[in-house]
Amino acid sequence: MIRVLLAAALCALSLRLAAAPAAVFEAGGDSSEISIAEAGDGRYENALLEGRPCVMNASFADKLYFSVLPEIRKTLPSELWIVVSGQSDVPGQMVLRYNSKAEPYKFSESVRLLMGRPDTLVFRLPDAAFAGSQNGGADFRIETYRFRLTKLEIYTSEPGVPAMTSEERAAEIEKEIGQLPEGFLPAEDPMEFIVCGDDGFGKQGREARQKDPFFGTSFDDESCAILKRLGVSSVECYVTFEGLMPNSEGVWEWGPWDREHQVLKKHGLRYSPFLILGPSYAMPDWYRKTPDFRPGRCLEHGESNLVDNIWNPSLPKYVDMFLAECARHYGPDFLETVLLGIQGDFGEAIHPVMGGLAGIDPGSYHGHAGFWCDLPEALEEYRAWAKRRYRYIAFLNKAWGKSYGTFRDVDFPARGEAMERLAEGIRDASPAAKREYLDFVTWYREAMDRYADMWMKTAAKYFGETPVYLCTGGAGEPRHGSDFSLNAKTCAKYGGGIRLTNEGSVYIHTNLATRLLTSAARFYGARCSKEPFGNVTPEGVVARIYGSVTSGCSQHEDYYRNLTDHPDKFGYVARYAGLLRHERELPMPAVLYYPNIACTLGEAPWWPDYENIRYMANCDYVDENMLRDGALEGRRIMVMPATILEPGDARLIMAWVRRGGLLIVMDREPMKAVDGTDACEKLMFPGGADDFAWGKGRVVRTDDFEEIARIVTGEMERLGCATYYSPKHDFFGADLGGRLLFYNPGEKEVTAEYVYKGRKTRLVLPPRSIKEAVYAP
Repeated sequence: MIRVLLAAALCALSLRLAAAPAAVFEAGGDSSEISIAEAGDGRYENALLEGRPCVMNASFADKLYFSVLPEIRKTLPSELWIVVSGQSDVPGQMVLRYNSKAEPYKFSESVRLLMGRPDTLVFRLPDAAFAGSQNGGADFRIETYRFRLTKLEIYTSEPGVPAMTSEERAAEIEKEIGQLPEGFLPAEDPMEFIVCGDDGFGKQGREARQKDPFFGTSFDDESCAILKRLGVSSVECYVTFEGLMPNSEGVWEWGPWDREHQVLKKHGLRYSPFLILGPSYAMPDWYRKTPDFRPGRCLEHGESNLVDNIWNPSLPKYVDMFLAECARHYGPDFLETVLLGIQGDFGEAIHPVMGGLAGIDPGSYHGHAGFWCDLPEALEEYRAWAKRRYRYIAFLNKAWGKSYGTFRDVDFPARGEAMERLAEGIRDASPAAKREYLDFVTWYREAMDRYADMWMKTAAKYFGETPVYLCTGGAGEPRHGSDFSLNAKTCAKYGGGIRLTNEGSVYIHTNLATRLLTSAARFYGARCSKEPFGNVTPEGVVARIYGSVTSGCSQHEDYYRNLTDHPDKFGYVARYAGLLRHERELPMPAVLYYPNIACTLGEAPWWPDYENIRYMANCDYVDENMLRDGALEGRRIMVMPATILEPGDARLIMAWVRRGGLLIVMDREPMKAVDGTDACEKLMFPGGADDFAWGKGRVVRTDDFEEIARIVTGEMERLGCATYYSPKHDFFGADLGGRLLFYNPGEKEVTAEYVYKGRKTRLVLPPRSIKEAVYAP
């Protein structure tokens, strides 16, 4: 009996010795064995978990880097176990990347996290080789959302710590998802509510891409269940030409996507693939080795990139092949929408603005914001465009200040450093140089629009009734080649839509950045959507929903992390998903003039004034394209800056005033024409007065914002509209036709006031809230 007891004691002692950690990190304690390091993408913050010290990543993009004491590092074998203790605030997963024998950032297996309760996770590293070769001299890092880490231990043998099996963990997570708040889209005319995967460019390099051709945008059972709980209608993932045809032309490899399709169908979710062929990372290596591949070349340096140029005559046949196969494979019932990735760095309908994508195949290449048209085909097209524009070379020479003999002699405005100087200094250039540059940029934008037209026409042929959206980005910079209103008009021609990828967390700023595109889409009859350019704050989730509704979007798109990486975000989405209705008729008697010509020619920004005006009215924007297509018809009020105009556009504006329009010029500077003359000033202020009647209408010039607010709200009241001016700039209103939608972006309760038919009504808006008020139109 004694021998048995002694043997049991020795066995227990042996187990205890085997289970002792080789190194320990403890938040708030003496962690000399393992230290947490700050690196460029590794910011952390000290926090508390039920009164105990913990550390957590400062944002979604930040990793937690750890370094082992060199004396201990030398003693570690290649097979290790790392035990992480703490608690996750949100649903998600954790993965380790560690120094292995083969690479410095090898992935471990990922583990799903429990929500809001203590958790212990065990990671096995079969081939560790800690050498301090990560950022900040770290040996490994943790990638997760919001995990409050209290303790981390390294073991040299399998630890005997209590940890859930994967089956037990999955069962617990399923229960937790069932307790999350539910979101529901409106029953009548709901928007397409689309969510893209977490990590669009998290998996870098050829090997990782072969394992994950989705770039981390795919979904599993847990994430699909969460999305379904929120009321999401479909998911988006990246479907690249390289991913579907990686090895040779004509051989399609649908296996990874088909497996994901089954998961989506299991959870009752539809599909909205991002079909990407244009940018470098979407092109297979075999294609680059063919003579059909023709990269762009910049005017600034005469160097090529690795992005196929939009004038390449071989591209349409590959676009046709790609879209035809996708349409055939998916069929109509599974798809909710399709997004086209046609060019740029990520798929937007713009030219490249970066040099490679941080190690993603095909690696770094020459890139910058520039004019990517130093190509024989592009120059030939430019000369033909100039001939259509001027008909006679003498007219062109007079306008541009040139002395070309024939149109065959016409060249781009400049090359090399001269092109860079011209673009940067165009505001102070001569009138002739401005005219040439404006013509050149107009051609450059129209060329991109023709390329987009080819894509939209091809997609319409194959996808039938499925809504097809064009992806675009930026802010309409000349070197991007984008023209949002022109692109929206093209998309409308094929019954499609357009999505802009530049929305952030602050409503007043993103309204300014996106309103031209949504206004143009509504005017021309295209569908429209907005996408965040990255992670958004919890208040940004509310702001984006409000923005989608009040700008008449047909689609609300977001990233999975923006719904789940903070405890408040999930609740906000569930609370306000019911507002995501496609508001097709938005009463907007007032518009703001968007001077694209002035922006192209480098005029000083007037954005703060337009942001201020949003506090008194929910306005559409009208640019030169829309003006010439009749966008002022049916509008009563237009506010604009003193800006650069074409005389023909000034005549169109004054003809609208004569028919009964109210024009407010919001500063006292004179109007200017592209040619530097005062022709537009004389057309718009013929008598020199700042306030005068013109036919049935009126023109007012003032730099007093309160006077502008008084005139605008007074005219809207006279027209029988509800008014909701926020003089303290602490809330926003929008008329949806018979009901007003108010938004309080702040952290304090505010009282909103609106006036309808002389009657004032007040309502209390809680912090970060959207609230509806019904009135009788």
